[in-house]
Amino acid sequence: MLELQLCGDLSAGDMSEIPKMGHQRATDTGHRQIRSHRKSDCRTLPTRCLLLLLGALLLSMELVECALRNVNLIIEPPAVRRGQHVVLRCMYDLEGAPLYSAKFYRGQLEFYRYTPGEFPNTKVFPFPGIHVDVSSSNATQVLLRNVGFGLSGNFSCEVTADAPLFSTATAVDTMQVVELPEKRPQVFTEHTRYEPGDVLRANCSTPPSRPRAELTFTINNLVHLPWGLVHPSTWRMRNFTACQRA
Repeated sequence: MLELQLCGDLSAGDMSEIPKMGHQRATDTGHRQIRSHRKSDCRTLPTRCLLLLLGALLLSMELVECALRNVNLIIEPPAVRRGQHVVLRCMYDLEGAPLYSAKFYRGQLEFYRYTPGEFPNTKVFPFPGIHVDVSSSNATQVLLRNVGFGLSGNFSCEVTADAPLFSTATAVDTMQVVELPEKRPQVFTEHTRYEPGDVLRANCSTPPSRPRAELTFTINNLVHLPWGLVHPSTWRMRNFTACQRA
């Protein structure tokens, strides 16, 4: 009876509100779930971004390695006589990527650049003592003529691949400019004949050179004495035969 009376006390208008209340609760529950998902997405967004950036970085590093490999500079000859010419060969593997530029340096200063996308392709920058033969130079080599002592030192080539990576690698090598003696060394002695026990004084001379020549004395083709090791006044040897340049 109590249940029937309570139901009877409810008006028709009140009865119509019951489905609406149930619908409101369901809507509120749905909104809470959506908010919960959004909060979860907001918490995981920095982690996802970090992973994406890390993946992109690793991918770019792999692409750079694939785009430019085995960069080497070879100087031929590594020891060149003053006034002669020398070739600087820059060897590299672009793995199919286009070349953006190849640059050559003496120390920190650039003196030659090859850029296939520009006209003219080659550019020569002033450098004391460097004479570039442009007709014999290209993307992989530079020919230098009439080299002088001032060019002894480090040279480098810098290779850059074209877009989109523009990866760059550098190789270094050393060149030495030398001057060889124009004549063979000469030996001078006080006498032409010596008896056992005599003191032999000799002089071995060679024309100027760079670097300085190292002289070695040979006696009986068995003993080799470098210049300055033993003072000439102490030599008591017989049958002095030769002086040679090391």
